[in-house]
Amino acid sequence: MWLLARALLPMIGSKVPIQNPQRRCFQLHLKILFMVMSPEVHQPLLQILPDVVEAHHILWKQCYPNQSLTPKLHYYCHYKTSIEEYILLDLLIY
Repeated sequence: MWLLARALLPMIGSKVPIQNPQRRCFQLHLKILFMVMSPEVHQPLLQILPDVVEAHHILWKQCYPNQSLTPKLHYYCHYKTSIEEYILLDLLIY
């Protein structure tokens, strides 16, 4: 699934306009996934993570007004705190 998600935008690039809100929502979703699944934590990316999550959630609600956010999408709100706590715990252990 991860490979499909990464390959989908280049595959549909010419068929779905860049201004399409669903495409933009998917791009934000991928950006969040890339940020949280990165093997290294970069502080500048971690600082903008809540803003990207908020933008994704706002756009999601605009694109899909009759759908509620799934718990999986809601958990994005807590990733920054979880990553920071893990880093602190890791520093304390080692």
